[in-house]
Amino acid sequence: MTEKEKMLAGMVYDATDPVLLSELSTTKDVIHQLNSLPPSETHRIREILRNLLGNVGDDNFNINLPFRCDYGKQISVGKCFFANFNLTILDEAHVHIGDDCFFGPNVSIYTACHSTDPDERKTRQEWALPVNIRDIIEPAEGGELPMTSTKTYRQKVLDFLIENTDNAVLKKTQNLEQLDGDDFLELERILWQELGTREDYDSFVGNAPFSGNVAAFIRKMANFDYSVAIQKFQEFIHTEELNSQQMEYLRSILAYVSEYGDIVAEELSRTQPFDQFQWLRIFGDKTALVVEYIRNLHKVITAA
Repeated sequence: MTEKEKMLAGMVYDATDPVLLSELSTTKDVIHQLNSLPPSETHRIREILRNLLGNVGDDNFNINLPFRCDYGKQISVGKCFFANFNLTILDEAHVHIGDDCFFGPNVSIYTACHSTDPDERKTRQEWALPVNIRDIIEPAEGGELPMTSTKTYRQKVLDFLIENTDNAVLKKTQNLEQLDGDDFLELERILWQELGTREDYDSFVGNAPFSGNVAAFIRKMANFDYSVAIQKFQEFIHTEELNSQQMEYLRSILAYVSEYGDIVAEELSRTQPFDQFQWLRIFGDKTALVVEYIRNLHKVITAA
């Protein structure tokens, strides 16, 4: 595994890794450019933030400068997000901020962890843990917070995923394993009965590409275990280690599955960014195995 993969997986990693240092340096340049803009250039500020952050819920967001982060791509903010001056996010791990969250000045969110042992600290090794901030809970009439939960459907799903990591069906889903009919029935029970109704689910997913596949929806919400996916890919194409370009291609495949819920090998030649990929040059005589791996992914995803 690369140091970045270890970092995102919550494992101990070397913070002096050249790849990580290069990404940090690039982000610093973007942050400097961002914080140098006049406050009146709101369009340009939002454009930079959209490109910097991993996900922005809608266009109705505002971050008062200065703003600082380490990488940016691990940060996801929900709809109608507002942050006042001096927001700092050290996003070595994923930071999820829900809908309608308002931050006051000088808020700091740190995912990076360091040993308190003096000798261990000298090694510059660290690890990171994700942060999940819920959607806002609206006050009841009269301004008092309700005694019962008024969490959104999305927040109920996120909380369930965090609190039930040992659930067998969820594990299979996040590990990209084949699901059977009973597994799908269990996911439907969780999503359509335990956490809400079928109407709640349909209202939330709307016309998303994965709307008809509850397993794809779970992968979209919780992502999947990249380290397991990478290991299975290496086993499938019979290699012990991927080079940097092969790893980049694989992560693009997995990111596409996470975003859209499915991937079809026969459509890659006309699907961005894969239409620009040089598969034969990167994978050589293993290209056919890569295509077969993608076909198997599709079978796993669409199984019912």
